[in-house]
Amino acid sequence: MNKISEDIALILKKKSAAGQIYLSDFTDHFGNRSIAFIIALLALPIALPFTPPGINTPFAAACIILAFNFGLNKQDFSLPKFIANKKLPFKPDGGFFKAMTKLLTLLEILIKPRLSWVTESKFSKPLLALGLVCASIVMLIPLPVINSVSSLIVLLIALGIVSKDGLMALTSSLLGFLLLAASIGLIVYGLIIGQSFFG
Repeated sequence: MNKISEDIALILKKKSAAGQIYLSDFTDHFGNRSIAFIIALLALPIALPFTPPGINTPFAAACIILAFNFGLNKQDFSLPKFIANKKLPFKPDGGFFKAMTKLLTLLEILIKPRLSWVTESKFSKPLLALGLVCASIVMLIPLPVINSVSSLIVLLIALGIVSKDGLMALTSSLLGFLLLAASIGLIVYGLIIGQSFFG
């Protein structure tokens, strides 16, 4: 089984001559792992330092919707044609994919196939989906540091699923739960402090 960065490099190499790439180029390649790959693709730009502000909200919302689909154990998931056939606004040999491949290569030091049953079992998939939803909810918060941390957790869960690394996916899901709980705690604490200050 190839590493994700190797798979992406092969796809980009095939498409470099045409100078354009479509979402379907990735979904066709990854098959039933497409949901997790698309989630990773959505989380990745938010984890990169040069991400434009404001994209966290639609990308996080899309991650939540896809996570619910994953949790429902949909093996025949497919994107609507008008989305799958949409040309991505990045050139195959451009800076975005170079930065993406470099980050994936670094993350793959930690990711390797292990406990693959966790990523495939109908009992554990809802748990991983819940971790994705929790971290994606935090990704909605418009604060750069929190966005980066939450998107990295979403990315690790999704990459763990694509790479069949159950240990990474499960551990990162638990971090997603903790991050959401900590964020809610900070918001509630801030409201209490604010009320007491103005009171």
